[in-house]
Amino acid sequence: MDGRSQRWNTFLLGDMLSISADKTYVGFAAGIQGGYRISEFLAVSLSLDYAKGKLGARSYAQDYLLAPDGMTWYVPQQQAMSRYADLYSDVSLFNLGLSLDVNVNRLFSKSALKHRFTVWMSPAVYGQFFSSDIHVKADNSLYSNGSTSPSKISLGLGGALTIRYRINNSLDLQLKNSGIWMTDNNFDGIRTSFGKTKHNAMWLPQIGIIWNIK
Repeated sequence: MDGRSQRWNTFLLGDMLSISADKTYVGFAAGIQGGYRISEFLAVSLSLDYAKGKLGARSYAQDYLLAPDGMTWYVPQQQAMSRYADLYSDVSLFNLGLSLDVNVNRLFSKSALKHRFTVWMSPAVYGQFFSSDIHVKADNSLYSNGSTSPSKISLGLGGALTIRYRINNSLDLQLKNSGIWMTDNNFDGIRTSFGKTKHNAMWLPQIGIIWNIK
């Protein structure tokens, strides 16, 4: 068995995105993870991460118009609206993941297991809990009225590529990169008239410590 503590950054991609046209918003993430090693080759892990980040407009979407109810418009309407360029989305989430971990070293030889560096691939499924609001860039005031809310729980699919360095028999240092496709189309508090988008994604790079429990 092992227990893990990890923290790093998060990047989100939806109707708005972390790497926006005018600024890159680097989010924050922290989490814990517990795992059980079935064999030299396979393990299972359960993780819980909290992440928070801001999103801004894409270069081609600067002049898109957003109403306080979260609906996107492309021409002026008879209601108050603001340009995407003048707004940002503030998103937070809890991310609960279940993964199957495959020791890539073991694919080559048993002797590779003795190396201090090991590589793991982990396909995973996630339960995601989002909250989001739209704010005005100029003064950080709340713009959205809460009409467009993320689902209470939604599904995420993806996985992680992890490099571990064995410090000693009890401790490993871990660098983990997770990529997640998200099914919640309102996770950023924005909706469009063209229906459901298919590009919602999350990149979660993390560094952490693993405690190996014999």
